[in-house]
Amino acid sequence: MTDEMRIMYIFVDLVGCFIVLLLRFDFGNENRKIKGFNEKLFHTLTLVTSFIFIADIFTWIYNGDSNRIFINYLVNAIYYTSHPVIASIWVMYVNYKLYDNKSRTKKMIPYLIVPCFIIGGLSFMSYKHPIFFGITDEGFYYRAEYYVPFTIANMLFFVFSTWQIINKIRVTTDIAARRKYKFDSSTNQVDLRIDAAGLAII
Repeated sequence: MTDEMRIMYIFVDLVGCFIVLLLRFDFGNENRKIKGFNEKLFHTLTLVTSFIFIADIFTWIYNGDSNRIFINYLVNAIYYTSHPVIASIWVMYVNYKLYDNKSRTKKMIPYLIVPCFIIGGLSFMSYKHPIFFGITDEGFYYRAEYYVPFTIANMLFFVFSTWQIINKIRVTTDIAARRKYKFDSSTNQVDLRIDAAGLAII
């Protein structure tokens, strides 16, 4: 990889980090305060996203440096570990936006922590045994045998978030349909009573 490409990737990360930090601090609005569980989740999401951009910058800086192989492993392990963390926060954020139930959303934490620990542990184990990634003796990063399962595992978080949205829409639609049916049935019964009363009068 040329130095020009390395600089380009670092620049892209810096721009991404800058945009996310603007969202994090509400474009410089000093009077805005973090209120409620929803905003705490959102700000945590932006903070972890910024952290991923920064970690990625260091992976580009140390890539190809044979004198800093351990640091290269470390920043890549942190980078890989951050992915399920941000995906988990996104799942919680979507859940809370859909149901507006803090207790319900917090109950998801134990289930989300498990894959985060597993992926994180395997990421750091890549120092001895390349699982998700590896570093050559010359200090160059490469994707290892289980990189694809790692990617699929992270994508499942977002698939689950999408399922939450679809399921919420389906349930809401069903409830609305049932309420409409109940209302129509009641209206028909009233109409029948009115018609019966009219016939009795005649």
